[in-house]
Amino acid sequence: MSVDLIPPVSIITHIMDHEIPQNSTDQNVALSVTDVNIRKIISQYYTPTISESSKGVVVTFTPNGHSGPEAIVWFENAKKGFQRKPISTNQWMMVDCDLKPIHELLNKYFHITEGDFNVTRMTLSAIAHETLKGFQGKSK
Repeated sequence: MSVDLIPPVSIITHIMDHEIPQNSTDQNVALSVTDVNIRKIISQYYTPTISESSKGVVVTFTPNGHSGPEAIVWFENAKKGFQRKPISTNQWMMVDCDLKPIHELLNKYFHITEGDFNVTRMTLSAIAHETLKGFQGKSK
């Protein structure tokens, strides 16, 4: 299965210009890059889903009502070699991700800068881990 993770510019432009209000003075909207605001946007424009593979678990952020690309986070079962602390069973480590579509969405909404990446990275990681924990709770 081949997935094109880099969307054509016209798709992103269409999504951003027509479906998301821009952060502008004419709308009198004061938006800041916070965990709460990022979560609102993610919940409005993406649905996180879980799928299992032979190597681990994949959290996929599927677009809601637009044709934008998916964002993907890969998890593998934690092994002793991942860290020095003892690891209990059923723990997962994030090993890779492609969150470019979500970062592009957030950039159009917030006009993020390099200084905002810590907040976006932490929030997106937390959402992926929360989705995984919800999946583990249902599968027990």
